[in-house]
Amino acid sequence: MASPASLGFTHRENRDGTIDSVCRRCYVTVCTSSWEADLESAEKDHACDPALLERWSRLADRKSISGPEQP
Repeated sequence: MASPASLGFTHRENRDGTIDSVCRRCYVTVCTSSWEADLESAEKDHACDPALLERWSRLADRKSISGPEQP
């Protein structure tokens, strides 16, 4: 079962067998490890950078104003 901290993170496996933990809110890779305990610890300690969240918010607002991309 996933820990509460891991619900805000996506895990992706790398070719070398390590796993990246990526924050779903700010998109930062918070940890790369072969050990689940390392990922959980980094996820628990992670705090999103407010400036980065603001940047993502502005980009999302700009995209919603311009409408969906055309193929």
